[in-house]
Amino acid sequence: MLAKRALRCIHQRYDQLIPCESPDFELVIQDQHTALELTEPIPLSVKNSNLNRRDVEHGWRIIQRALMQRVDEEPVLHGRYGRLYFHRLKMPTRKELARFIDELLDLSKMLVRNDEEETSNLVHYPILNQYLHRFKIKKANAYIFWEWNQNANTIPRDEADDNVRKAVERKALHRYDSTHFTETWIIVTGGFLAQPLGLLVPGILRGSKHLNQYLETTKIDKLILYDYPYDRAAVWPTWNVFPHP
Repeated sequence: MLAKRALRCIHQRYDQLIPCESPDFELVIQDQHTALELTEPIPLSVKNSNLNRRDVEHGWRIIQRALMQRVDEEPVLHGRYGRLYFHRLKMPTRKELARFIDELLDLSKMLVRNDEEETSNLVHYPILNQYLHRFKIKKANAYIFWEWNQNANTIPRDEADDNVRKAVERKALHRYDSTHFTETWIIVTGGFLAQPLGLLVPGILRGSKHLNQYLETTKIDKLILYDYPYDRAAVWPTWNVFPHP
């Protein structure tokens, strides 16, 4: 249960965690009853695009797996690391994928034979030229997955703040019986792909002016940003991070 994991991560002791409908949980700490809500940001879109960040990252992983299977079959490319520089967050279609990889491997082997590491001359590779503006291939001391220059996983702090605010808004509108609940806490979770919470760094979070100003206007008493794949959390209003760096 994510709520239990988040509370354990921040070393929060409690007597009972009771599932409810509204709020999601009733947290009992000694004789205090806290309304505990659990939520997550909606899937993120890529700025200036209708693409979904999770879909973009998932699409790249499909290409990457297919590419690495072919690289493993080419002894001349063993011990090499390739980096693909895409024009934009647009990838080859499934129909184009096989030819895209064929052209990339032909280019890679040509560069290795010529003892070259980089090229922007892709005019003889029509599918590559449609999607890439540069390609690098270097020697590597270990097996490394080839990567691309686009990262839909990384988002600016202001965008992450907006994601958190929207997630909180969906829960902060509720009002609970003040004679029963003494506080309201909200846990916002984030996962592997398209990390919506941004970097959980105390100094950065404390400097997030708009997010902090918004949180001050809500009725919540504690906000927990919980990055569950890495079991890390940041807790407002102090923005202490767990485990401690």
